[in-house]
Amino acid sequence: MTETVAGLLAAVAAAGPARTAVLVPETGRRLTYSELDRRSRQVAAGLAALGVEHGDRIALWLPNLPEALVLQFAAGRLGAVVVGVNTRFRSAELDAILAAAEPACLVMAQGFRDIDFAGILAETDRRPPLVVGVGSDVPEGAQPWSSLFDHGSLDAELGTAYDVCNLFSTSGSTGIPKLATHRQASVVAHARNDATAFAMGPDDVSLCALPLCGVFGFNAVMSALAAGSTVLLPAAFDAAEAAHAIDEHRVTHWHAADGMMRGVLDVAAAEGLSLRSWREGAYAAFAGGGPDLVREIEESVGARVTGVYGASEVFALLARWAREWDPDRRGVCGGIPVSPDLQVRAVHPESGEVLPHGEPGELQFRGYTVTSGYHGNPSATAAAFTPDGWYRSGDLGSTRDDGGFLYLSRLKDSLRLRGFLTDPAEIEVQLQQHPAVRLAQVVGVSGPDGSDVAVAFVELEPGAAATATSAELVDHCRRALANYKVPAAVHVVDEWPTVSGPNGVKIQKMRLRDRAAGLL
Repeated sequence: MTETVAGLLAAVAAAGPARTAVLVPETGRRLTYSELDRRSRQVAAGLAALGVEHGDRIALWLPNLPEALVLQFAAGRLGAVVVGVNTRFRSAELDAILAAAEPACLVMAQGFRDIDFAGILAETDRRPPLVVGVGSDVPEGAQPWSSLFDHGSLDAELGTAYDVCNLFSTSGSTGIPKLATHRQASVVAHARNDATAFAMGPDDVSLCALPLCGVFGFNAVMSALAAGSTVLLPAAFDAAEAAHAIDEHRVTHWHAADGMMRGVLDVAAAEGLSLRSWREGAYAAFAGGGPDLVREIEESVGARVTGVYGASEVFALLARWAREWDPDRRGVCGGIPVSPDLQVRAVHPESGEVLPHGEPGELQFRGYTVTSGYHGNPSATAAAFTPDGWYRSGDLGSTRDDGGFLYLSRLKDSLRLRGFLTDPAEIEVQLQQHPAVRLAQVVGVSGPDGSDVAVAFVELEPGAAATATSAELVDHCRRALANYKVPAAVHVVDEWPTVSGPNGVKIQKMRLRDRAAGLL
């Protein structure tokens, strides 16, 4: 039966109303499945009373709080659409996502990590009609979170399984975010399939320390809830706190970036903590992780961790390798899809010819997890799909005869900065807004810990060399961009390395990348 997100929660709550759905390790705060269901119905009624309607977008600019999950299910009940906003975003990025999504409501938490969310919002000139503040420090002009509980309960479902319920941002080629749409039926089906694929059940505890604004964190949480498991939800990741949480709360499942797992292993070894309850997990290779990390986890902890694959357009936890495989086979990125309804092929990037198994090409996907398009951007939607309906991932990889696939790298120049896929154009646009900068190019190089860092090259306006130092340009980026996007260095060039091609003269980013590696 095709399900809605509110229907999913209602079914799990009916099966185990007193089971703990969400536990905040820092405070001990708990919500049972019955409480999560009841509060989502109340918040749905409150949002409706304040003017939010079917199809409206609700932007969640929140850390990982239980309120974010309440809002997800409330929005589904209303037929509204959740737009995740990274708490690392600053004015330029927030302005861009508000312009693209045009939300009727923004829910924000003032003061998290001393961030002045209200001040950043004021710099954008795009305040949504309704702003809701979570926490005690409610911004001026915002409705307090508590006010959403003054309007009874919405028990009827206004949303349907075929309604869009989530938008996830992904970088566009111009630095303007695209918003990948996903329908309620897709969210529910994938949550249930992932719960099965990772053997999650009502007695399990899943550490969910990835941001909910991205598909990796979102899919991890939704699959745990679909299984009736307990979601251990820290507001943000800290290696020491995560290691203690796994030990104290007997965590059975944990999906994370490789650097996060490495940090937890180091803390546990230094402090003598037990991670032996950890049974299943998936990792994304953002910082040089691979079979060696998977082998170390299995030998020291016993957990069977698999490499995976994901993107905003196709969801995360899309595939996994068999748990009985050895770490060398299980530790690479890709996997066998978690459902036979998901298909992948590799095609020649230029000819579009479907390639035989084992031959690298562009990975293309078809199935229920694939986005239904980019919100408000028909041209980008058309460009993202082949004439026969496959999604073009822009990733290099190969297929296998068992239905699985191997991810190799990005075909384009996108960067992986602290685990976040980032288009260098976002940073280039910000640099070029400085009056002294004529042109900027940004590349990624491997930092000391194996993860990518951004390095910028700029051509200055004539006579501007004395007024635009590298430190000033770095600070210019820091004022408007998330910390992970701020370039590690900005270098001034007098002449760009170029090559002439059939489409004109192009700057050779590969040569800039080599130069950046030497300079860094």
